[in-house]
Amino acid sequence: MNERKQASERVAPVLEVKDLVAEYGETRILEGVSFSVYKGEILVVLGKSGCGKSTLLRNITRLVEPAAGSVKYWGREVTNLEEDELYGILRRIGISFQGGALFNSMPVFDNVALQLRERTNLPEETIKALVMIKLSLVGLADAAYYMPSDLSGGMRKRAGVARALALDPELLFFDEPSAGLDPVTAAGLDHLIIDLRRLLGVTIVAVTHELDSIKTIADRVLMLDNGGMAFLGTLGEALACEKPAVKNFFTRGEFV
Repeated sequence: MNERKQASERVAPVLEVKDLVAEYGETRILEGVSFSVYKGEILVVLGKSGCGKSTLLRNITRLVEPAAGSVKYWGREVTNLEEDELYGILRRIGISFQGGALFNSMPVFDNVALQLRERTNLPEETIKALVMIKLSLVGLADAAYYMPSDLSGGMRKRAGVARALALDPELLFFDEPSAGLDPVTAAGLDHLIIDLRRLLGVTIVAVTHELDSIKTIADRVLMLDNGGMAFLGTLGEALACEKPAVKNFFTRGEFV
């Protein structure tokens, strides 16, 4: 019995989305999106600009309410949860927003410490130690007391990652992690994502249309096109796929 239970836990998805519908006002953006994400993998959500990648991310994290469909984390439906119940689930999730989304009025240290101060009863000395650990993980220990305006684009994104790691999440979301960065800085961020998976054992969902990033970090890919799913499978399967939308994306036969 225990062996069967352990086996089922290994294959149970961390995140399961079924028949998701996303709308803005009366405009339907996505329909019929279904996929699962499993412990320890990196799933990349890709597609052309405007295809709904970031909309999907906002809906499955309930920053925006889905119009219809099911979203489950660790087997629990979250679309019908009240805020206090939802927090118990979201406590296990970290989100690194596009551009870092730092508070410009406070230094990097306080940006990372904010959730620890608001969501825990830890003493300040413990919070300081934890923040410095997170900043060290992303290579920003020496920039702890810089203001966001003093950071480069790549440093801002790394600071955003450190903030997403503050509460030791089991699942990390990245929204366009390497967008707007030069190739060297973008590659460094890609390798940081891989290192976080290796060092922390986190599961990762990354939204991007950057080919180099996709080929570096993805275990599986979910491609969105024309308001729905164009492809779901391994990176190798995607690269070999002859479906026009998928092939054109990876050969850049279409604008992205």
